[in-house]
Amino acid sequence: MEMVIEKDKVSIYIEALLDKSNEAYLMAIEIVNKPTIKYRTEGFCFYILNAWELLLKAFIIKQKQKIEAIMIEPNKNFRTISFVECVNKVFTSPNNDTRSALIRLSNIRNTATHLFLPEIDYSLSPLFQRVSSDYYDFYKKEFSRNSLSGLAPFISLNYSAPQALNENGLNLFPNCQDFFNTLLKDSESLGIRYDLRIIRTGRSDFDVKIDNNSENICKTLEIPIDPTKLYPYRQTEALKIIQENLKASNIGIPFNKYSFQRAVQILEIKGNKKYSYLFQVGLSKHYLYSEETISLIIQKISSDKDFKKKVVAKQKPNK
Repeated sequence: MEMVIEKDKVSIYIEALLDKSNEAYLMAIEIVNKPTIKYRTEGFCFYILNAWELLLKAFIIKQKQKIEAIMIEPNKNFRTISFVECVNKVFTSPNNDTRSALIRLSNIRNTATHLFLPEIDYSLSPLFQRVSSDYYDFYKKEFSRNSLSGLAPFISLNYSAPQALNENGLNLFPNCQDFFNTLLKDSESLGIRYDLRIIRTGRSDFDVKIDNNSENICKTLEIPIDPTKLYPYRQTEALKIIQENLKASNIGIPFNKYSFQRAVQILEIKGNKKYSYLFQVGLSKHYLYSEETISLIIQKISSDKDFKKKVVAKQKPNK
């Protein structure tokens, strides 16, 4: 019998999906924020992906205005498309961070559920924060409902950095360590990490005082720096200064942007904190360069004939 669903029931069905999605989302946030639960990574993955699947199916139906849009065979049964199909339908760009994070988390649920140890929760928390925050933002943007009002999608701060991983647990199955290392890289590149800073001046997150009699010990983990002060030049600005210096020194070579990129490649400047800094805002990334970079390139051109010959070659540098 052909399955036909009246259009006036579409909105009711969407609301039902959203209600279930909200409940799954709340369960995910509750579980992951309970420090005494040892199964919170697995529990979080299950509930947050369920929340996302229901949310995306509601979105697809809303866009198409028919429930059949999420069915595999609309005229035969009520089997719906998979979670991954939902993600690919909504987030069509392969470079979308939300899409990548959801696929990675689905990988965790499907492949690594029984391999996880409590220590790994800490390492994956940035990825958990990404999918939680993205759910909250997507829900607020696409659906005018207030069911999530006042709920901050933050993963708690009660994670502790692991002292050591139980190697016996990781080696239960072949290639488990490789899979784990890949997950950590994904979590670091796709995740969202929040830093709580204590600073000497300006507005800090909270105030503290020094007590020489205290039994608690603290140390400086990182001293925040302003990258625009240590690395004040973009490629265009650095290139211009180098060109001006070469001209003033009567070194007449055609030094263009490709020459600069080749010099950076030969001298391995990218990734060296003395010379460069990778500046990133959202998906936009570019390198900033220090005074030392400019001095080094000018010095090498002035004193090294082989280097000068390589950087003025006409072809583009290899990537």
